[in-house]
Amino acid sequence: MCHAIGQMHEQSRSDRDKYIDMHWNNIRGGTGNNNMHKENTRDNNPYDAESVLQYSLYVNHCQNPPNCQNGGFLNFQCVCVCPDGLTGSTCEQIADACGGIITLTPGQTEEIKSPNYPSPYPQGTKCTWLLK
Repeated sequence: MCHAIGQMHEQSRSDRDKYIDMHWNNIRGGTGNNNMHKENTRDNNPYDAESVLQYSLYVNHCQNPPNCQNGGFLNFQCVCVCPDGLTGSTCEQIADACGGIITLTPGQTEEIKSPNYPSPYPQGTKCTWLLK
């Protein structure tokens, strides 16, 4: 979707060389890799090395990297960065006291109830549910 609205890969920014060093011998296809070419971009925001539009920069230097789950990804420190609401070394846990992870098979249903059901729950309670 980001490409559909005109966004380019972070490593293709015209100002990328101010922020990262390209080690072409470590890149499949080297300088011929079209995904790594710089584009004429308007760079109004800071370079985001952990953007969803940034190809992995760091994975090859990690020794025994964790297997990030549930949409988490490996950052430059070889640690999983988890989506909002998830935590744990591999993003395998719900960060909030309320919620959970539900794994469903095709055709299976599950009822999700608010905390303290059927009584009201405290105002401001945040619940995170991950449905798989």
